[in-house]
Amino acid sequence: MPTPCTYNGSLTREQFLLREMRVTARTLIQEHLDQERASQRICADNLYQYPTEREQRSIARACIRRLMGVSSDAMTREALIDLVANGSSEQAAQAVVYALMCDNRLVWEFMTILVAERYSAHDLTLTNQDITSFVNGIAASNETVAGWSDATRNKIRQVLNRMLVDAGFKENVRTSELLPVYLDAELAHIMQANGDAPAFAAFGARGEA
Repeated sequence: MPTPCTYNGSLTREQFLLREMRVTARTLIQEHLDQERASQRICADNLYQYPTEREQRSIARACIRRLMGVSSDAMTREALIDLVANGSSEQAAQAVVYALMCDNRLVWEFMTILVAERYSAHDLTLTNQDITSFVNGIAASNETVAGWSDATRNKIRQVLNRMLVDAGFKENVRTSELLPVYLDAELAHIMQANGDAPAFAAFGARGEA
């Protein structure tokens, strides 16, 4: 899966959205992958339990974009949606991480560079400062990220850290230790079919090119 070519700061608003992604995946399946009908149902039935329809519609668009954008191959895309909708909590969390990686260049690089390197080196230390340094390193070589405010970069650091917790990579937001993770076999098959086996390392596994 080609990663997005530009950096996007929408992570500050959209965040990880594990619960919302599961709701959206189930709704897409119920609506036979009709994106517009799925979005309308989420809003009409207040499936996210958000206070405003505007917020609900915005997040529905983000979740649908992530799920439908994982692959240009319909079977691969549908397998990912099914895993998010009907898999175990651990399977869904890993699948949502992968969907976000495919949707957001910064998340892709964070997982395949920083997190993958730690697992590959058997170094399970990952501090908030490490994440901050990673984001600042991108800013040093990219005009878009360099233009983000300190508050935006800090928020992105918080979202990345929270994502690791919600996906089972860390115990809590305060710890500096990564947990051992085991790439789900179904997700590995989806990633392999999508040409992303080299990204297995982001989940603590060895991939094949």
